[in-house]
Amino acid sequence: MLRIKGINEESRDLIIQSILEKGVSVNVHYIPLSELTFYKKMGYMTKDYPVSLDVYFQGITLPTYYDISDKQIEEVVNAVVSAVEPIIRK
Repeated sequence: MLRIKGINEESRDLIIQSILEKGVSVNVHYIPLSELTFYKKMGYMTKDYPVSLDVYFQGITLPTYYDISDKQIEEVVNAVVSAVEPIIRK
């Protein structure tokens, strides 16, 4: 999991798109519980959990598996850096 502090959902989505275009699979796997139907029906409201919303907006799940090679790790790092730098510098 990678957290890029200070970005919003739109910036996160741009970063994800840029990384995907470089052939690296990333995704968003953390969704605040208060966004799930079960908890919404129980009355939980995301606005009451601002930290969980920030983590959702700022989090990207990177590839992780037991036999990832050093070369693949380098490709992931390069894709992330090249995608994040333009967004952070704005």
